[in-house]
Amino acid sequence: MTLRHNFCDRGLGDRRMTTHDAINPEHGSDTAGQGAAAFQDFVTYRMSRVQAQLNAQAGAVLRQHGDLTPARWRILSLIAHGAPTRLMDICRLSGMDKGQVSRNLARLVASGLLKSERDVNDLRSQRIEITPEGRETVERIFPIMRARHEYLLSQVPPDDLEALRRALGMLEEASARRDF
Repeated sequence: MTLRHNFCDRGLGDRRMTTHDAINPEHGSDTAGQGAAAFQDFVTYRMSRVQAQLNAQAGAVLRQHGDLTPARWRILSLIAHGAPTRLMDICRLSGMDKGQVSRNLARLVASGLLKSERDVNDLRSQRIEITPEGRETVERIFPIMRARHEYLLSQVPPDDLEALRRALGMLEEASARRDF
């Protein structure tokens, strides 16, 4: 049995179990429903779903104002706001892997928003800088993304928001453990 989200179940000829089916036992076996419902209670599962929804929202907003994806926006705005420009620093700060950062940097360079030159002090490294067009793009889009951010924060009561920030910090620290 395959567990699929409702929004992923469009257009498939075979009958696949949706999230709705999993939490409604009359649509499948009780065991499957209980297991899926328990899985949906995993904090990591919920965080992943929220992250996917936030990325979809950010992507829609960014498409209205240019040709940026959330990943490219994250990299561009990090660099525009003074983040270190070494590949590994961008990976660490953005939460993306080296391949994702490399591909997105190449697209940002190709679109003229960033420029990349060989670092004369370390020939293995690239020096990445924002271009005037990249800076203008950030200055134009940043207020829109800030308004989105403020809207999202306004949906959570201040005490809950502070608890969420503390919990995220604890989970981030706990995520370093690998021995289970």
